[in-house]
Amino acid sequence: MNPSTWSGPFLVACGLLVVSGAGKVRDPEAASRALSAVGLPASGWMVRSGGALEAGLGLAAGCLAGAPLTLAVAAVYLAFAGFIVLTLRRGGSQASCGCFGRADARPSVTHVVLDAAGVAAAFAAAASGPSVRLTAVLAQQPLAGVPFVVAAATAAYLVHLAFVFPPGRRVWTST
Repeated sequence: MNPSTWSGPFLVACGLLVVSGAGKVRDPEAASRALSAVGLPASGWMVRSGGALEAGLGLAAGCLAGAPLTLAVAAVYLAFAGFIVLTLRRGGSQASCGCFGRADARPSVTHVVLDAAGVAAAFAAAASGPSVRLTAVLAQQPLAGVPFVVAAATAAYLVHLAFVFPPGRRVWTST
């Protein structure tokens, strides 16, 4: 298997960190409530700071790769999965987890599975070495990598939708 095979899933995981981190910086209230509900520190400045670090990690890891950054991405997704499991065990499945700021992402088993996929993509990217670095991947792609980036962005958007609207959640309600 070509080591850059994992660059797509890893780039999706990194993109989601940027989006979710930016959401927490923009609006920390939902994440503060979710953290507070399970007894974790939850001040607005802490959520904003964590969101800024999360977005920065996603951007740095997506562009630079390298084992330390990819392992940090794996650790963040593992922490997210643990938080969602804790929330579900404490009965918080109806409240927003605050993962995307204002977006109403509720804790679910789908959420845990997607976080685990982020862990797996990051570990695989770390094992693949520098060939998952965005510049190396784009150099191997046709049309300067534009189709690759469009496909990765589309995949990240679809995964975001899976977080926000997991299977079984009603999207539309009749009035």
